[in-house]
Amino acid sequence: MVAASRMLTEGFELADGSQFLPLRDDQVAIGLPSGPSSANSGQAPIANIEAALDCMISLNRCGTVVPTKTSPNFGGVMTWSINWDQHDGFNFSVPVKAKLDQLNAR
Repeated sequence: MVAASRMLTEGFELADGSQFLPLRDDQVAIGLPSGPSSANSGQAPIANIEAALDCMISLNRCGTVVPTKTSPNFGGVMTWSINWDQHDGFNFSVPVKAKLDQLNAR
């Protein structure tokens, strides 16, 4: 999550030598399936989503990939399968909303 977000907020060199120019941090969000009913496997644990948000916004709780700068206006998190989140008992939206609310209260 952090590596992909970092590439978009910092830019990168393309295979032909040209540059993908960085996007503003408010133009970038993490997109994920909401849970087992929407992805069947490979969904991210909530703790990893929270750590990725902390890393992108404040450079805290980063793993091996660390952005070169904070992204205080980072776009947040989205899912393309919110109906399945409801089906799964809101196991995605409730904790992610709580984390975003905590970050916005700073």
